[in-house]
Amino acid sequence: MTVALLAVVGCRRGLPSHEGASFGVSSDGMAIAWTTGAGGQNELWIRDAAGSRRVAGGRYFESPTFTGEGQLVVGEGDSIRNRMSFVQVDLKDGSRKPMLDTPELSQYSATFAPDGRMAFRGAAKPRSRAFGGLQWHDFDLYVATPKGGTYSAKDLKRLSQDKFIRMSAPSWSEDFKKLCFSYLDDGGVSWLRVIDVESGKTDFETKLKNNESMPVFVGGRLAIVSDRERMGRYRLAFIDAESGVVTPITESESYFLEPMAAAGAIYALEDATHKMRFRIAKIDPKTGAVEEVIPESSFDAAPKQP
Repeated sequence: MTVALLAVVGCRRGLPSHEGASFGVSSDGMAIAWTTGAGGQNELWIRDAAGSRRVAGGRYFESPTFTGEGQLVVGEGDSIRNRMSFVQVDLKDGSRKPMLDTPELSQYSATFAPDGRMAFRGAAKPRSRAFGGLQWHDFDLYVATPKGGTYSAKDLKRLSQDKFIRMSAPSWSEDFKKLCFSYLDDGGVSWLRVIDVESGKTDFETKLKNNESMPVFVGGRLAIVSDRERMGRYRLAFIDAESGVVTPITESESYFLEPMAAAGAIYALEDATHKMRFRIAKIDPKTGAVEEVIPESSFDAAPKQP
């Protein structure tokens, strides 16, 4: 398997996306990092108080994110070891430092609590299962707790034992006691699950009836991507976990993918033209107002910077 194939099967959300595009936002909303490119290599960019700039390139990067202290972290593909792993990125020179060594586990979609706990999707080696014998990863939810500022596989806690075919990026609750995610079971049915991190027990679980996925906690509620018409039109909505009732947040014709919450707002990849070309948008969960924060042109091939 090449790194390019890792990019496909490791796709953060399991839905169509601008090839090579992913992003992350700091908890205060003041810094945004994104990846762009295709063919197994892409570029990592950031916009913060120092402006917009290219941080690194020439490797496969996926799903940048920030620690509670503002450190940039990204998934980096390794074609020799055939896996994805998280690395810390030095914003001055673009150098990367490995964070957690898990030889039998690829790491995707890290998200951090203020105390340093790191939740992520872990994927075992792919095997033939379901869906016509295609190769699928077995995903489960993991939490790594640092000791002395470092992460070790021996301190890794597995919060699910399901080996999901597809699984969305986990999202912390605002009190950092729970994690939510959606997944696809062997029968092709989508589910929403919320897990208590301390006990590892499922807080609740419900079947998703309207082609929904990618839940995030925001403002004490669960926001989700919903394709009510089942036509590939992904809108943002609130979902009541008990009743399954969906209340729209956005009513525009734009499609939204990869939502995440920061500083009381929702950030997402927005496709306003329905041509699978994205910009990063900030959405007010109360009004549904949409604001562009990173333009579509930022995901195009850009000139290399020194």
